[in-house]
Amino acid sequence: MINKHIDNFIYLISFLATISALSVLVYFQYFYAPPLPSNAIESQKFIEGEKENSYPKEFELKQIIVNLKSKTKRLRFLEIKIFLVPYDQNHKKILEQNQDLIYDSIIDMASGMDPDELNTLSGKLILQSRIISDLNKLLKAKIVKELHLSRYVVI
Repeated sequence: MINKHIDNFIYLISFLATISALSVLVYFQYFYAPPLPSNAIESQKFIEGEKENSYPKEFELKQIIVNLKSKTKRLRFLEIKIFLVPYDQNHKKILEQNQDLIYDSIIDMASGMDPDELNTLSGKLILQSRIISDLNKLLKAKIVKELHLSRYVVI
């Protein structure tokens, strides 16, 4: 008799669990509709995320023409236009304040290299890395992240 009551109790619990699981399934399948995303909220989230991930604006330097040492009697020049990319947008003020030092550093760096070396891809990359490291040493902080050359002509 006790076993029959236990069996009936287990059947009842099992039946109730099945009915509750089935009702949850039916509710989510047929009656529940998740809220649709709002265009205004989603665009606001996108704009805020974009502000955090925005790339700092480049700092443009005027075109520089540098006299290069030549082994022949022919005069050699490097015509170069540089864009400096700072680590932070606030660093542009530091770059503006030290423009003269930046120009002097670039001229010294470029004039110390051989024209034939500057005329190669590896020479161009070496000049870029030297300028970045020299400017960061000169400004006593990591300010220049990248350097873009828009005009690079060895004449």
